[in-house]
Amino acid sequence: QQRHPRQPCRADNPKVAFRPYHAALVPKSMDLRLLSPSPSDAQTTVMLRNIPNRYSQAQLLHEIEEAGFEGEYDFFYLPMDTHNKTNVGYAFINFTHPDSMQRFIQTFFGYRFKDHSSHKIAKVSTAHLQGFWSNVQHFSNRAVTHARNSQYRPIVVIDGQRMDMSEVVSRLLAEEYASWWQSYEGMDCPATS
Repeated sequence: QQRHPRQPCRADNPKVAFRPYHAALVPKSMDLRLLSPSPSDAQTTVMLRNIPNRYSQAQLLHEIEEAGFEGEYDFFYLPMDTHNKTNVGYAFINFTHPDSMQRFIQTFFGYRFKDHSSHKIAKVSTAHLQGFWSNVQHFSNRAVTHARNSQYRPIVVIDGQRMDMSEVVSRLLAEEYASWWQSYEGMDCPATS
């Protein structure tokens, strides 16, 4: 009996479904509902799903900006399958204002992507992680932040300028250190002998 190369032979289940590497590495132990904002918090981050896999970061951003969202987001991340050099079908976008996020949901829910022929229809939902700082903090210590290919890294926009995630993290750490140092200098420390 021939078996498919992606279906390892197991005594209890001879047909094991193929699971892409990114599906196996999603943190299952973390209860993301605990990280979700309360309904009273302003929400600004969405998860755009059902993106055709051939879209690159630049192509998707171009389509989003052409739809009227240029300058309205400050964080964007399109996870990529580095083995196949395709996206994994979803992206995270944080908007600078809740109204922009709501307009994005209205525009892209049920949207048919233009650049690549596909039967996929976009879906949009609010993300578990909300806000610019939560997203930057979450991705700051991830390997993707330092990926060799810049198209695989998250994008951060500050004062209208696209910045590399690693540069933003370095800047934030420097600001955090400067803030800590200022508070340290202001402390009344007992003299040591």
